[in-house]
Amino acid sequence: MLITSVYFPNTETGVSLYANLPHSFEGEVGYRQLYFTDNIWMYTASLGKYYQNFWFNLKTYLTPSNENISQSYAGTVRYYTKGTNDYLGFIIGTGLSPEENRSNLLDMSIYKLKTFKVGAEYNLSINQTNLFSLSSTYYNQEYKPGFKGNQLDVTLGYIKTF
Repeated sequence: MLITSVYFPNTETGVSLYANLPHSFEGEVGYRQLYFTDNIWMYTASLGKYYQNFWFNLKTYLTPSNENISQSYAGTVRYYTKGTNDYLGFIIGTGLSPEENRSNLLDMSIYKLKTFKVGAEYNLSINQTNLFSLSSTYYNQEYKPGFKGNQLDVTLGYIKTF
């Protein structure tokens, strides 16, 4: 029970509003809330742009606390080869994102920790119902103040849609 209350939130909520903007832009604003023994509020915003077969996106998470503001930034570029499920993508970023489950077991004062990531992904659909994916991301992450480690995540996926 102690591990659950310390490392995993008792409750979590989140809302994002997306909007299609003029000139092939899109935007998002939202929040995420995690409750451990206190509430942690995170605010997110992103701006995307479609240009020919490319999608460019910049996204941030900002988490205020009494002492500091945790900041996470990521830039993504995707090149669509056929349709919405067929693309080659690249990401580069800094900071800890609440969307990354691998951060759950880190020191609770994560606003002080530094991380860098770079990765690539490839998604391919066959007959529009078979979706294959391959991704790899390298992380250089501070897991305690002054201590860094390297991590390489490789993911292979398959989804069958009906």
